[in-house]
Amino acid sequence: MRRADTKPWYPRVLIICPGSLIQNWKNELERWGWWHVDKFHGDARAKDEVFQAAKSGRLEIVITTYTTYKISMNFLNLIEWDCVVADECHLLKERSSATTKAMNEVNALCRIGLTGTAIQNKYEEMWTLLNWTNPGRLGPLSTWVSSIAEPLRIGQSHNATTRQLKIARETATRLRDNLLPNFFLRRMKSLIAHQLPKKRDTVVFCKLTEYQRDAYERFLDSEIVQIVKYATEYCSCGSGKKAGWCCKTHLPDSNTKWQVRA
Repeated sequence: MRRADTKPWYPRVLIICPGSLIQNWKNELERWGWWHVDKFHGDARAKDEVFQAAKSGRLEIVITTYTTYKISMNFLNLIEWDCVVADECHLLKERSSATTKAMNEVNALCRIGLTGTAIQNKYEEMWTLLNWTNPGRLGPLSTWVSSIAEPLRIGQSHNATTRQLKIARETATRLRDNLLPNFFLRRMKSLIAHQLPKKRDTVVFCKLTEYQRDAYERFLDSEIVQIVKYATEYCSCGSGKKAGWCCKTHLPDSNTKWQVRA
């Protein structure tokens, strides 16, 4: 901590979140603690007042949005934040986006990201998030791709060999047991199970109308559904390949692959 020699001393924290959550953060902080909190949001005069209060040490926690931070980053980074909290940090998944680049410049000693979806589309997204919290700790992206992303991606493909599947499983195990525990703190539902109401399942059967049933059956009998349904069976041509990747790669009378339509 960079101001430990100042007495009294309180850490200065910057919370960055989507606009829809900014008031919720303020409400929860006021409900559960005794901090001096304010929002860096709104008109220029209001933001300047919050900035001056934070810079002088009269505010412990400042809450703002990703858009506001991106616009005012040069202004906000004049303050030496002890910690920055990025809520819904999966918004930083694209390393080339303007928001991610701006967040990489945040002037804070400690970086904390909160998300329920660390990976949404690609394994490279996890590297981006981890690299934001711990710049340079994981090495270059190329190393992550060759040692983690590609083995996992290849092992999950439909035509992966036994060896490729074995490598993918070993990679996933190392990632789960050796790497992620150094960076991730998971909040499990079991921690708050006693606070949650008991789950109740109510099954309501809703029969199809005659018109709906007819449309559903016609869809099931359509060519695209039949191709997808039998795509993993061996092709009748005797090639030894699966039909969806042999003679049935395209829809009848079309240049469109069935995977695209499915």
